[in-house]
Amino acid sequence: MSTMDGTHGTRTDALVQWAAQATFDQLPEAVVERTKDLFIDWLACCIAGRAHVSVSALASFSQRMGPPSGKSEFVNS
Repeated sequence: MSTMDGTHGTRTDALVQWAAQATFDQLPEAVVERTKDLFIDWLACCIAGRAHVSVSALASFSQRMGPPSGKSEFVNS
């Protein structure tokens, strides 16, 4: 694979090109279903761990040190 400057791209370059052009309809059904499972697992971990002492410490630290607004949000309750 050649890049714009004539050099050969890496596997990462090829993956980036594919991902940039991919559409949801091109994803295999198994990939979509596995992604749904992983999202539910992530959400359950967030809910289950929200009261853990380390999460509370991180929330306190980010409120003190982080900017008051921005593109990210820390959800803790």
